[in-house]
Amino acid sequence: MLATHFAAALSAAPIYVDKSNGNDTTGNGSSGNKYATYIKAQQVANAAGVPAHIIITGGSTREYQLGEGFFGSSIQPTVMTVVTATNGIVRSTTRYSAAFGGSKDATFTNTYVAAINTTQIARLIMLRKLKEGSDEGEDAIRVADAATCNATPGSYCVVGTSLYYNPWDGIAPVTANTAVFQAGTGNFRTASATPVSVWLRAETDRDGWLLEGGSTGAFRSVHSTLPAQQIILALDNVRMRYAGTRHASNVNQGVQSRQVEVDGLHGLLIARNCHTGSSGDDGWNIHRTLNGATTYVMLINCTGERSGIPDPSAASMIQSCNVLTIHEDVLLIVVGGSFERSYGRTFYAVGPSKAWLVGPAFGKSFGDRMAGGSFDPCELGLGSTAEVWIDRVELRPVGGGFPAIAVDDTAKLHVRNALPLGNKISVAPGATVDSY
Repeated sequence: MLATHFAAALSAAPIYVDKSNGNDTTGNGSSGNKYATYIKAQQVANAAGVPAHIIITGGSTREYQLGEGFFGSSIQPTVMTVVTATNGIVRSTTRYSAAFGGSKDATFTNTYVAAINTTQIARLIMLRKLKEGSDEGEDAIRVADAATCNATPGSYCVVGTSLYYNPWDGIAPVTANTAVFQAGTGNFRTASATPVSVWLRAETDRDGWLLEGGSTGAFRSVHSTLPAQQIILALDNVRMRYAGTRHASNVNQGVQSRQVEVDGLHGLLIARNCHTGSSGDDGWNIHRTLNGATTYVMLINCTGERSGIPDPSAASMIQSCNVLTIHEDVLLIVVGGSFERSYGRTFYAVGPSKAWLVGPAFGKSFGDRMAGGSFDPCELGLGSTAEVWIDRVELRPVGGGFPAIAVDDTAKLHVRNALPLGNKISVAPGATVDSY
């Protein structure tokens, strides 16, 4: 299906990108004279006005940083585009190059200091302090001043053009153990007013994508106009993490945002072997607020974890941070995969949305009451008039007497090939649960 839909792009003369061996000034995008950045390649493709195929060389020595990778609103596809990752993982990151040096500050002696030219730091990730059951690092806490930072291991603060950091383990921060992400920029975005089909493609299953950071999201496709015909957004072997920020206020911090946000898509979003992790808000968030759009979604062997991370330093916190959520009349199919550890509901369908869940696992929701919300821990949540069919779904509830499934309002749940739900389910008076 994808090869047929994207045939015009796949048959086009490829535009090659290689950060290590390319040059945006002297290159021409050929295999022997590549560009250095995706931005340059997409600019050339857009200017040509015809479907394009961009091939980006990945690998451990190539990190496409700000101004080199996707870089949010700087450049967006305006023609059908296939972007292929080859030679390993293509890493597009919004990490900020913070040089702390090897010595502690003379005044605040538990901290290390980096000079920065922006006060907008979205997140600081402690890469050596892994979250439970994950290979993703924990967030450091943002505090108000250097004195508080000095007294609080695992914290940071921004004072003028100085970034103070008190490592949780006392080890000097370097690139390998500390990641600082910049606010005020996204990672991959599609064009709002000119929706086109886009495929982030992996050449082989050993190739793929790592989208790190993006205070306005790792993958964001929010459309304001209908295309002439339905389009396809395809993600293949894409790992997305650390998008948004832990902080609810927008002072020197950016904004909380979803890892994947799609709204107003007229067509299909299809993702295979993709992951969202450590998001400031929802992991996968699909809306259909654009009149006339029909939105279909298919997730194949995808995963998500750690959506919405509470921050004790924030004045307020985002509520209902779900790993996977659909709204309005979005139609969703999930085949396999695993979704867990949300500060909301692990899966949440609301409005007249419909979903068929075949074989995924949902587990370990924390709820959002710690953020002032109303949700207890819940793995499957249905609200409004949502209708969901489940088949061989594995539930891993957090326990403590909380139901694994909540069918609220007048929602409908249809169950097949499931163990007896017993006290794992809560059903509102107007809701329906049956088998099929």
